[in-house]
Amino acid sequence: DAQHIILLEIGRDLLELLHEGRASQQHLWSLLNDFLVISSHHDALEESILADNHCPSLPEHRAAHTRAREHIQTALLEAQAHCLHQEHLRHALMDWMNHHLSEMDLKVKHFLRYHPQRSRPPEAALANDMALSA
Repeated sequence: DAQHIILLEIGRDLLELLHEGRASQQHLWSLLNDFLVISSHHDALEESILADNHCPSLPEHRAAHTRAREHIQTALLEAQAHCLHQEHLRHALMDWMNHHLSEMDLKVKHFLRYHPQRSRPPEAALANDMALSA
């Protein structure tokens, strides 16, 4: 949940900047890069936990992570080339925030609640990784 909060905050910041229309491509690139780094770490950890617990929706979850990462990587390249398609990015962020979190992650959270977890919770891993990088 802590990782989701961080990603939601970055996503919200990106959406606000896109709405205001005054952010530089450099600033957007920086936030997108932060989002990509954190979400890639989060996705790998989440997929590992789901695999360890034999979650039946893992393939669907993994595919959604891949699609989201591809959207962000495309936006990073566009921002770097100063030709960011802001509407595409806005749509991808809204889809991730509304669909992935509210539908997919809540389903697996329910699944994990009723199945033994064999991996440490993502929040503990993120806190540990953040402490090590500080």
